[in-house]
Amino acid sequence: DLSAALCAPLNLVPYGSAQTECALRNRSLLEESLTERQPQGVASFEREIGAVVARWQAGEDTACLSGLVGLGPGSTPAGDDILVGVLAVLTALSQARPASALALARLREGLPEVRLRTHPASWQMVAAALDGAFPEPLVELAAAAGAGPAKLGEAAARVLSLGATSGPSLLSGFLSGLAAHA
Repeated sequence: DLSAALCAPLNLVPYGSAQTECALRNRSLLEESLTERQPQGVASFEREIGAVVARWQAGEDTACLSGLVGLGPGSTPAGDDILVGVLAVLTALSQARPASALALARLREGLPEVRLRTHPASWQMVAAALDGAFPEPLVELAAAAGAGPAKLGEAAARVLSLGATSGPSLLSGFLSGLAAHA
């Protein structure tokens, strides 16, 4: 009987100011989780992905993140996963940080133009993220990051367990977003 089935909310609730500061303080805890499990199988794209993220973190226009779309092997390339992680942070910070809201608006406007660079299943995930919907473990990670370190390790472990390389790439994107908007 499916009438009693529950569906987990997939929309990420933006942080207030206190949650934003908490998430930024918790960044080092998330970095430790990622260090334990680096993405495998994306080595040939690592330099290119890293260059795009570094340009963005250094202040280049958010539009440069479109360069992540389609980078990496698989049906959800690492570049797309990293982008979804970044979109999660921008969504979470959008109410408390005007720069995050502006970056999110620019990505919503420009990213659909590059959708053909990636697998349709991956683009569906990116498009959902542009609309504020994310994989359940990423929603839980964002909530935990904004609430404090108590459940952060458990939430990070759930994200890291996604797919062959998706989990570490999603967490890497999340961390990149926090670093860029610290």
